[in-house]
Amino acid sequence: MTSNGLEPVKGREDKMAGISMVVLVAALIAAGLIAGLFYAYACSVMPGLAHGDDKTFVEGMRGINIAIINPVFMLTFLGAPLLAVVAIFLHLGSETRSALPWVIAGAVFLVAMLVIAAWWARCWRGVGERTREWRGRF
Repeated sequence: MTSNGLEPVKGREDKMAGISMVVLVAALIAAGLIAGLFYAYACSVMPGLAHGDDKTFVEGMRGINIAIINPVFMLTFLGAPLLAVVAIFLHLGSETRSALPWVIAGAVFLVAMLVIAAWWARCWRGVGERTREWRGRF
């Protein structure tokens, strides 16, 4: 019993621990899917496009850049950092607080991924616009 005579509700703590674990696992799965996408690009897509000529590379990248902006990708790409940040707040008051440093580290890396991707997209927007101009030049 606490000093005010009220005991914490055990069922609520269990429910919050379950919710925090579900959010953490969802963040982990989403982060794994994004990591797999980056890995596939590095190991297969970019080397494969490098074997073709410039026209093939430009057309291939243009097609990929258009196709990748879809609801499934955006939900995963934006959902992983969001879920990781939510998991931080859910772990603050839980019994699994010992995992908190790892959850914070994961969230920091996922947010850094978003910042780098946003910076990269902003820097290379002009390149994308120029490649559209090249359409008939090859």
